[in-house]
Amino acid sequence: MRNLILIILTISYYSGHAQTQSDTNKGNSAGAKSKFNWITASDHVLDLGVEGGPSVIFLYGDKFFSQHEKPACGFSGAFFVQYNFPKVLSVRTNIAFERKGNMTSGILEATDQNGYNLGSYNYRINNNSDYLTLPILVRATFGDKIKLFINAGPYLGALLNDELVTRTNGEKYGLPAKVAKNVTNESNRLDIGLTTGIGLEVPIKKGFSLSFEARNNTGLYNTANQPLVYNGTRKNNSTNFLLGFSYALGKRST
Repeated sequence: MRNLILIILTISYYSGHAQTQSDTNKGNSAGAKSKFNWITASDHVLDLGVEGGPSVIFLYGDKFFSQHEKPACGFSGAFFVQYNFPKVLSVRTNIAFERKGNMTSGILEATDQNGYNLGSYNYRINNNSDYLTLPILVRATFGDKIKLFINAGPYLGALLNDELVTRTNGEKYGLPAKVAKNVTNESNRLDIGLTTGIGLEVPIKKGFSLSFEARNNTGLYNTANQPLVYNGTRKNNSTNFLLGFSYALGKRST
């Protein structure tokens, strides 16, 4: 993520430099509107909006996860508010409903009461952990019309519900197709971590903008309150792909 941010910032800088040089060669005067200014002043104080989209989620911290889990699909949806300083920097926060967790799958053997092998069946277990999350992000925005932004900061999460959902195709062996088990009491209710993100913002109408962001949330806190298979920890990781819609408030005087 850090290398990607550096690459994009480098491209943005040289694109702006090339555009300015081109305008100079054409005889445009200094400060002409056709020049690209990659560091611009914010013309409003607040942004309010909504954002949401799918996520790629997994758990880490215990050897069992690296051996058996697969990334799963989650989601995130939020209402946000952003305070803009006069240039470049903003402070952004939101209240989000987010699904975290992971998935494990494989093949098991079915046996009868005497231990004789009856055949095999597939299983899949989804750990669905639903959180309310509150990040506090510092955002840096660059560009004129289409804007590039990067942000980073801590987040705090509160667990609402934790559920294990097991699905199998072993009905012919007397196994249920789906079993859901609530394991909220086996989990810590708190999650703390670090959020980083990068994206683009595009104005669509005066005061309104659309944005797309790739955001990673790395959990730093052990969310398990019981021993795990290899006595490790259970920490969340989610990568959100967010489509946002915002409205600008508070025209800044020039």
